[in-house]
Parts: sequence; C-alpha cells; structure tokens
Amino acid sequence: MLSRPLAARIADVVANDPRCKARIGNHSKLPRLTEWGIAGAVRNTAMLLLWREAGTPEFDQFSCVGVTEATTEAISAAGSTAALRTGKPVELPEVRHATGIYRILDGTHHQACWVVMADGSDYVFDWHKSLELRDPYVYRTADWRVDLHGVLLTRFNGFDL
Repeated sequence: MLSRPLAARIADVVANDPRCKARIGNHSKLPRLTEWGIAGAVRNTAMLLLWREAGTPEFDQFSCVGVTEATTEAISAAGSTAALRTGKPVELPEVRHATGIYRILDGTHHQACWVVMADGSDYVFDWHKSLELRDPYVYRTADWRVDLHGVLLTRFNGFDL
C-alpha cells in the first residue's frame, strides 16, 4: 500500500540527500517539461548537443542511470533493511529497500527507482522523468514497465488504499 503521505516522505528523503540534489535539482524550473514527463529526456538531449558523451561518468551522473543510483541509495539507507544493518531507527520503516528497475520501450532504454515496501507491495518513483526533487512520477510497477498511469506526486492520491 502506498499512501500520499508515505510517498511524500520518500520524496523528502531524496530531496534532502546532497547527491540527489546535485543530480536532480541542478537546473532551472521546467514546469511544462515536468508536466509532460520529458524533463530528463530534454536534459539528456541538451547534454548530447553540448558534446557530452553518453556512457561517461560526466553524462551518466545526470542521466536516468545516475539519478536512479542516487535515489535508490538514499531511500535504501532510510528503509527497514538499513535498520537491520545499523540497529538504528530509520526514516522509512515502511520501505524494505529500493533498487534500480530497467526497461526498453519503443527502443528507448530507461531506469528508475523501484521501491519495495515492507508489506511486499512495490512501486516505481521516476525522478528523471520530472527532474523535480519533491515531485517524481509515481507508478505501480507493472504500469511503469509500459509507461502507463504515472502520476506526479503533487497529484497522487495513493495506490491500493
């Protein structure tokens, strides 16, 4: 089960992480591109036009690859599995862990943050699509695989409630 308050807490963990801030929030606001879900794709295109080479650390840290790496690490460090390792309280006890999830859809390769909850449910948070620290796209995992029914967190009302 994913409620809006829990999804917002997950986004807050990302928004407060320095690496996530550097990889996601390092640009001017792009409201129309965020709404259309193409902010990350436009940033990738701009980097290519500026002669950045895909597959290099300079490019990848800002692509979906680097965004996914930073967000999954921040969320996993705040989840219940981290509590087992450290013995300390965590910010997101409802979250078991996060890892990257990958798809190829219509020839486009993409990664995002797959969040597995302590209750066994799982969801995808896609920060690269919005490039907004507190407003990622949220999906049920099966829907993300085919890029359907994603919703910006600011419009999200919860799943499986």
